Formats: sequence, C-alpha cells, structure tokens
Amino acid sequence: MFVNLAKTLIFIAACICCFNIAKAQNFTTKGVEFWAAYGAHASMYKADGSTYTNGGSQKMIFYFLCNKATTVTVEIPAIGWKRTYKVTAGRTTESDEMPKMGERDIRLLQEGVSNKGIHITSEDLIAVYCHIYDEKSSATSLLIPVNISGQEYYTLGYTQESLNPNGRSYCFIIATEDSTEIEVTPAANTLGHPAGMPFFQTLNKGEVLTLFGADLEYKNGLYHGTDLSGTYIRTLVQHNNDICKKVVVFSGSTATNIVCKETTSNTSDNLFQQVPCIDNWGRNFIAVPTVNMETNRYRAIVLNPQQKVYVNGRQLTNIINNRFYEFKTDKISTIRSDSLIAVAQYITSAGQCGNEAAGEETGDPEMIYLSPNGSGITSTIIHSTRHEGIESHFINVVMKANDVDSFKLDGHSMPEVFTVYNRNPNFAIARIPVSPGRHVLVCDSGFSTYAYGYGKLVSYGYNGGYSTKHIDGYLGVHNPYKSITTTTTCTATPFRFYFDVETKLLSLYCHFNNNNHLLPNNEVWLTDPHPDTSYYVDSINTTFYRYYLPEMYQYNTVEQIPVQLTGYFPDKKGCIVKKEFSFLIDVIQKPIAQIYTAYDSCINNAIQLNDNSISYGNSKLVQWQWDFNDGKTSNEQDPLHHFNDYGEYNIQLRSINDVGCYADTMQRVGLYHSPVASFEVSGAFCDKQDVLFNSTATIQNDELTGWKWSFLPDKTIGIAPNVVKQFTDSGDYEVKLVAKSKHGCTDTATQIVHIYETPEINLPPVLYVLAGDTLRLSPTYKGNINSYKWAPDTYLSSTITPNPVASASADVTYSITAFAADGFCKATATTTVKIQQKLRIPSAFTPNGDGLNDTWRIFNIEGYANSTVEIYNRWGNRVFYSRGYPTPWNGTMNNQPLPADTYLYIIRMHTRQGNTTQSGSITIIR
Repeated sequence: MFVNLAKTLIFIAACICCFNIAKAQNFTTKGVEFWAAYGAHASMYKADGSTYTNGGSQKMIFYFLCNKATTVTVEIPAIGWKRTYKVTAGRTTESDEMPKMGERDIRLLQEGVSNKGIHITSEDLIAVYCHIYDEKSSATSLLIPVNISGQEYYTLGYTQESLNPNGRSYCFIIATEDSTEIEVTPAANTLGHPAGMPFFQTLNKGEVLTLFGADLEYKNGLYHGTDLSGTYIRTLVQHNNDICKKVVVFSGSTATNIVCKETTSNTSDNLFQQVPCIDNWGRNFIAVPTVNMETNRYRAIVLNPQQKVYVNGRQLTNIINNRFYEFKTDKISTIRSDSLIAVAQYITSAGQCGNEAAGEETGDPEMIYLSPNGSGITSTIIHSTRHEGIESHFINVVMKANDVDSFKLDGHSMPEVFTVYNRNPNFAIARIPVSPGRHVLVCDSGFSTYAYGYGKLVSYGYNGGYSTKHIDGYLGVHNPYKSITTTTTCTATPFRFYFDVETKLLSLYCHFNNNNHLLPNNEVWLTDPHPDTSYYVDSINTTFYRYYLPEMYQYNTVEQIPVQLTGYFPDKKGCIVKKEFSFLIDVIQKPIAQIYTAYDSCINNAIQLNDNSISYGNSKLVQWQWDFNDGKTSNEQDPLHHFNDYGEYNIQLRSINDVGCYADTMQRVGLYHSPVASFEVSGAFCDKQDVLFNSTATIQNDELTGWKWSFLPDKTIGIAPNVVKQFTDSGDYEVKLVAKSKHGCTDTATQIVHIYETPEINLPPVLYVLAGDTLRLSPTYKGNINSYKWAPDTYLSSTITPNPVASASADVTYSITAFAADGFCKATATTTVKIQQKLRIPSAFTPNGDGLNDTWRIFNIEGYANSTVEIYNRWGNRVFYSRGYPTPWNGTMNNQPLPADTYLYIIRMHTRQGNTTQSGSITIIR
C-alpha cells in the first residue's frame, strides 16, 4: 500500500519547510488557526425568498479570549478584507461585524460553492466564539481550531419547522488546504442534491460548500423542510500515500422551532454550531439540564445503526434515518454507547415543554454540542454575551467529585455549588448563574462546561471547550523522577519529550521554532520510528503508542515552551494522514530544597529534621531522599534521626515534586561534647582581700574558648579562665562558672563561697616622742578581733596587747597584726616612732628663683605636730603664718615679694612636757 512512501516523505519534508508553524497550543479547543463562514439566517431574506440589499438585520461577530496578550488577524482572502486585533488577557475582544453588503457580501445565501471562508490566526493560544444574532434570534458556537479538525463528519441539526418561510436546515464545509476532494452524502434532500446519493466536490483553501435542506410543505401554519442531520462528509485521496486533508464543518438552521409533539410555537431561532469530527466523539456523556428551561431535547448520532445507545441505563430504540436517536428529559442524565457517538443538547422554544418557569417569552431554540467524559479541560475562558437583549447567563459544569475544592470561577472557590451526581458519585454537577462578560474557569483536573443565556424570545449557548488528548495524541515530558503523566517540567532540569498517539507513525517531525531558551532547539525528524512503549486505556478502548525524542532537553526560563509536532500515519482510506499537533509545555520554577531543624547540638539526642522545601506552580512535593552521612538514609518527609556518635554530618536532601523535578540541598549538623565545668578557689577568704578562682573545666574532643564568672549577689563577672576577686563585704556568695566550647556548648559549675570579715586598723604612719620619753601606741580597731601581734619588740612594753607603750630612744618602725576571731582574716598596719630633734633654723635665704636656697627651710620641725610659725616685719606687721610647716616660706606676702630686709620669727612648739617657743630673725637677701 505504501510503495510510494519514500517519495511521499520527501514531499512531506518539502511541505514542512513551507507551512507556517503556529505558536503553541495544547490539544484542546484553544488554538492559533480557525476557519469559519457567515452561516445563513432567516433575517437575510424577505418573505418571497429574495435577500435584503442592506444585508439583513442580523450581525456576525467573533469573541477572542486569551490567557496571554496576543495579536489576532481575521481575514477573508477572497475579498481582501483583513482586520488585526490586539487581544489582551483579562478582557474579551470583540471583532468588527463581518461584511454583508455589496461586493463584500460573504453571507452564505445559496447552495453551492463560494469563496467566502473566514480565516482567523493568532500569534498565541486563544479561544474563539462566533455569534450570529439580531433582535429576536441568536446563535453562538465554539470554534474548533484546525489542528483538531478532521477528515470525517456527521452533521446534527434539528427538525425543520418554522413560521418563517425562509427557515431551512443547512450545513457547510470549508477546506483548509487547496485541492481538497470531499465526498458528501446528504441525509435528506437538499436544494440541489437528493438524499442518500453521494456526490463529490473539489475545494481550494477557504472555499465553502453550502447545502440547504429542501422545502417540504406548509402545514398547520408552519413551513416544514428537510432535516440534514446525519449528513456524511469525508475527504478523499486520489492516490495511495497522498496526504489526508482536513475540512471544518458547520451545521444549523436559519430558523426553526423546538417544541414538544403535542404543542406548537410561533417562535423560532437560528441554530449555528461547528461540528466536531468523528475523531473527537466519545462513548460516555453526562447531560445537565439548562436552568429554568429544564426540559431539553437531545440527539445522539451514531457511527452505525447496530451500535447501542443508553440513557440512564435504558437502551434507546426507534433510530431516526438509521443515524441518530432523539429523546427529551429534565433530569441529569448519563448517555453512553458501545462505540463512538456525538451528542447535542437543545434548548426549546419559549414556553415549550414545561419550560414556562423561565417566562413565557424567555429563551428560544439553541443547540450545544456536549463534551464526552474524559475530554475535560483544566482551564477555559468563556464570554457571556450581552448581544442581543440577553438578560440572564449561566454556566453548567461537570467534573470529578473529588476535585471540586480546586475549581475556581474568576478566582473564587465555590465547592458549595456542586452536587454529587447520584447515578455516578465520581462526578459532581454545578449550574452557576453569572454576570455578563468574561469568565475564567480553572481546576486541578479536567472538567466539561458550557455557557448559555436567555432574553426575550432569544437565547445563546455553546460548549466552553474540550480536550482531545485521549482521542488522538498528546505531548508529555519525562523528568528525572516522573511520577505522573505531565506536560510540565522545571527550570534547570534535564527532561525528554515523548509523544503518545493512538496509531503507529510512519514518521514524526518536531519543531521548536528556534526557541533560544531551549537546549538543544534543533528540529527533529524521525523516519520509520518504532514505538518505545505502548499502553492500553480501558475507558476508551484504545492503545496508545509512545515515541521519545532522542535528545535530552533543558529549559531555564519560567514560561511555556511551544512545540509543533507533525505526525504521519496510514489511514484506512488509503492515504497518509498528516496530523499537526501544537502543544504548550509549562516550565515552572525548579523546586527549592530546604531543611529546617531546631536541635541542641550539645546533646546527642534524636534530631527532628523537617522538609521546608518549596515547589512552584501547581506542583506538589511527593518524594524525599535523605542521606544522613552516617551510612543511613530515609524517604520520610520529616524524619527523626539519631546519630550513633558525636561529630559533624553533612545531611543531604533531594526533594522531588509530582512532575518529577528535584532540588538538592545540604545542611551540616554538628553534635559536640559539652564541657565539664569545675573550678578551684584559693587565697584569703576575706573581704577586701584577693581570692583566686581557677577554672579546672575540661572537654572531650574540643577546646574551651569561653569562661564566664558570676558572683551573686555581687553581680560582678569575669571572662578569663582564672580571675582574682575582692569582695567588699563578708557573707555567702554564689560563685558560678559557665564554661563554653568553640562550638557553643556550655556547662555550669556552682559553689557557695563564704567570705569572712577582715579587721581594720587605723594607725598614724609617724609618731614623735622626745628622747627618753615614753609613748603609748593607740591604734583604732574595727572588727571581731581575737589577738594582736606587734613587731619588733624593741622598746615595747608588750607585743600582744592592743596598746603597748614604747620607750624609744631611737627611731623604730612597728607593725601591728590584728587577727579576727574566726582565724581566717587579719589586718596589718605600721607606724614609725621617731625621736624629736632640735630645730635647725637658717638665718637668711635668697628667694631669687635660681633654685638654690629659694625658701626658708626649718629642719626637724616635722617632729613637732601642730607647731605654728609666725613672721613679722620691722614695723610689727605679720607677713606669714603657718600651722605646721608643710610648705616652707618663699619670702612673699599675699603672693607678692617682700623687700630684702630682716624679719622676726616666732615658732611655738608643742611637746608632751609642754609648749615651748623659739624666736629669732631671718634675713631676705635679693
């Protein structure tokens, strides 16, 4: 079948060099390239079927929403119409109205081929919604990006009946590449093609094939037409190994009623929805009624008439046109099948099917494609439109019950709005009223959602987005410690890319758009690759094949890595499917490993080690690898560890998050011996005398670096190993030594030291006595004195009495030692007993400042205590007076020099025998 494969791959490689690689998107309904067209609307036509020259009252616009600011271009190549929009995060950007008049009229008004495709491209991921509306009719659709469009479709619409003669079922197909060959089998007669008869059409890029259902009859005041639901569309290849080409498909109605069989309605609305390709169908769905219009219609379209479809466990019967089932319910319902199906939910006409709770004129027909279970998304942005006259807005959400706490709407958690689904407790349901405008929905796991709203005889509704990663393929990263399937890696972390796809590939091309933050960033081309592994997914009955890119990669910036993949695989129709995949790989900050521990490093007890690491983004730390540097390890998050011995240990921690990234850290833990504090006391244990305190502290395998002494209640301290202390008072003192090692470990030794009182002796240093006379030595004593000791015994009456008598005939120096009654402390004093000598008095002196004989010096006067010296001039005036003679006279009076002359002196001396006086004259010579 693939004999021309080599030639084809050469052709493919050439094509790769030419196509414009989109900036990244995940494999969801957010994308970078879309196609749409201006679907027909009853307001475009007059009653006779002709069209309004002013284009009709209806308008067609697009809403652009993004998580990151980007530039969006809307282009209609056939007419040269182009607009560029700066789309900012945090708000909805609304496009201009699409042109509808004159030569620029792009409305799809007739059946057949036209060149009216609308091409939308973006520099980054966006969600796009299309809205066609006028005052009393409104229809919105989620646009599906080209990368998840396909080659095979079945359309869904609704039974066509309306008061409007221009109400018709329709569908249209847009080619995304030139020379696209399509096969179409109408499910009912169109204006130009019979039902059940395949026909073929070749379309170039941007060309549109439009089909309108044929008119049937006018009955009971309503115009009836054929319903094109079930129309089959596929692309063809002319030769084996050609590339399969994609188209996008829309279906709907220009205006139709949706009523219950037993009623009729005079209101109708247009339907307009982009159709998911068969690749994006599913097997299981949960349908949730619309608020206040609870009774909804549903259609489930099947691949073949033999497959079974169940609603709440009941098998549906009465298949319509051998292609779809229809049912109605006002309950939350489970829809499942043994093969792929697509499901659409319909809001009824106003006041129909028991839906009067919303108001008799509130709401009108709308169609919404539901997302299959397993195709949930983790985030989306929706726009609750104000156009046209919409007054109430709602969002329905279906998600895993265990994850409702992680769901946020516009940043607000609201688990209270969810109800566990009683038929399947794994799921929870919410129906949330919202305000007009932009809304952001996020959660940790996948959810399905759709937005809708009502006004007077008008409504809108659309799917809020879905993922197809379980239906087609997805890109992942394998980090060093990968523990979950992830599209997230971390900065400065080596990782590998892998691609999971539900078919074996003929070749795989990968492009990073020369991203200079990624190393390496060269393109990768794998020819004839073999899967590295495969796995089976029970829930979707599918085997996935995993292909690893050969390089090891690293990214050092926190942002998203855009990755463009193109896979080539054989199709059952005989062509090579070229599948383009655009992905974003999230790069978050690498974890930071941190250890926190509070422990006493001076005791070898068990240490509580706490992981204080940080993991960024939505990642969580899930694994810890501890190495304690003593031959032991642990995988606990916060281990308790006991080291066998003292020492220093470099503890290492590797913290690993749930996306497989890791961070390392090392913390040194030191366990050190404490000192053994002790000290000795020596010296006199007496106040006011030196007491020596000597540290005898020791330490094992370390050294002492600090000593802190304290003496209570004295409060004085010392910081040397040996200190000398004098206590001011006697009493008991608490002496404390804190010995400290170089690593901060301490020990304390305490002793109570008793300090005894020291006696006090006051004794004049010199005493005078006349030769041959006696003198009693009379010191003053203080303290509890027990005994006395004088020395020497020369001339003393006693050496052991406190007041002995000295009979001195020569100068003698005596010492007295008084011993306290406690026997510890003593006091000593000395005095010199001197023999009083006769005065030697000079008769003249020369106070001229030459340093010689400048003062009148009286020799031996110091032996006469309290003597007085008086000097008079020749006129009897006293010019000098002194008690004692500590400072010899310098010949001045009041600091003024006296004239050279002879002066009279009188010296009065006091002795034990009485007072004596000595006088004479002194001459000042100048």
